[in-house]
Amino acid sequence: MKILFFSCLPYLTWAKMHILTVNLLSHKGTVMNQEILLLGGDRRQDFLLKFLQKSGQTVQDYRRLPASFASFASPLSLIQPEEAAPLKEAVSQAHWILAPLPFTKDQKNLFIQPGAASSEAAPRLSIGTFLSWLKPGQTLFGAGIPSAVQNYCLEYQIACVDALAQPSAAEKNAMLTAEGAICCAIQESPGALHRSACLVAGYGRCGQALARKLKGLGARVTIMEQDPQKLELARCRGFSCLPGKTLPQPEELLPFSYLFNTIPAPIFGQRLLTGTKQEITIIDIASAPGGVDFDFCRESGRTALLCPGLPGRFSPEAAARILYDVLIFLPDFPAGKGSPSAAPGSLSPRAASGRWASASAPQSAPSWATRTS
Repeated sequence: MKILFFSCLPYLTWAKMHILTVNLLSHKGTVMNQEILLLGGDRRQDFLLKFLQKSGQTVQDYRRLPASFASFASPLSLIQPEEAAPLKEAVSQAHWILAPLPFTKDQKNLFIQPGAASSEAAPRLSIGTFLSWLKPGQTLFGAGIPSAVQNYCLEYQIACVDALAQPSAAEKNAMLTAEGAICCAIQESPGALHRSACLVAGYGRCGQALARKLKGLGARVTIMEQDPQKLELARCRGFSCLPGKTLPQPEELLPFSYLFNTIPAPIFGQRLLTGTKQEITIIDIASAPGGVDFDFCRESGRTALLCPGLPGRFSPEAAARILYDVLIFLPDFPAGKGSPSAAPGSLSPRAASGRWASASAPQSAPSWATRTS
């Protein structure tokens, strides 16, 4: 097995944390065709399928599971039921596998919805079972693919491409996420963002996008961030900032009518939340389980929402276009029968070329599946 590691000079700073870009060139005989398989997901997958078909691609559509599909409760089923055979064969034979968006909602099963009304035991496909079907030489493409899945793919020589590890795509997706978060805040609050005091916790990509858009709506934005460089960047852009070395005191949160959390850590527990207004609106866009004590908010009458997958909910077409623009410019992605063209606002081929993986080198063996020869 030959594995080539490519360096991408424009993204050296980003590459300190996301250093692996993998292109698998051998084991071509393992996968006998260039079939594209699209799995599960939300409305983004609907538009991604539409874009691919319009460009002349032939895509196997498994956005929904058949109602007869058996449930997989265990991390890995060594003996697959007959109902799983068609999907297993499709996964095993496809060269390109377009993962569900989002990849999973419960951290156990792929997010593939049933195709028809089903019983309480809705059809599902465990992550472990899915991974056991993959073969060396295949390519798994998606967005926000869990690090354990990426580590598994690296270990078993399966190319794993996370579109959101490409900085330009991540920036565009952050803009859509910010728009969705603002939509949620407007829907859930009886007040107005204009002239309201808003706290944005975390000043990464999503936090920066949120702060800019809230400022554009006339909100008074304050940033809460512990990274000194990001905190200084926020100050240079004219935002007020809470002290970054330690968590704020509860009383420091009293002025805010809105709290937008982007930090995937349990920051806002009961201690801090007791200092907020009773009427505060809290929008948490951090990865599940978020960074807010939702039980306390519910008991105390505070409005708090965990809002994952906002691009898929509010702007699925635009979100799918971002992924499509990355996918079609990957060096070995098959050309369609027609003349594929990027959707409006696409990345340039030079900016979009290459494979990006957001995982670091595997630290330990993945727990989801055990490969057998």
